[in-house]
Amino acid sequence: MLLLPGSVRILLATEHVDMRNRIDGLAGIVQGTWREDVFAGHYFVFLSRRRDSVKILTWDNGGFVVFYKRLEAGRFRRPAITDDVSPRTARTG
Repeated sequence: MLLLPGSVRILLATEHVDMRNRIDGLAGIVQGTWREDVFAGHYFVFLSRRRDSVKILTWDNGGFVVFYKRLEAGRFRRPAITDDVSPRTARTG
């Protein structure tokens, strides 16, 4: 189980992201497209087109951390997204 402080948000991309993006590319999406502070310590979640891999970007203790997981079988399930969220992100937490 992942325990996060109440001040930490998890923001999920509602559109797939090219998994070749590295830290700078993902941070550029967060800052440029989403207009979020990439240094705030929130978790930014990106799914691949086939939803068989996920990247999570966060800022921690003076540096970026990227978590990456690729499934050998199956796909990640995307939560239901209501019409009142922006076209780029769904906020949870």
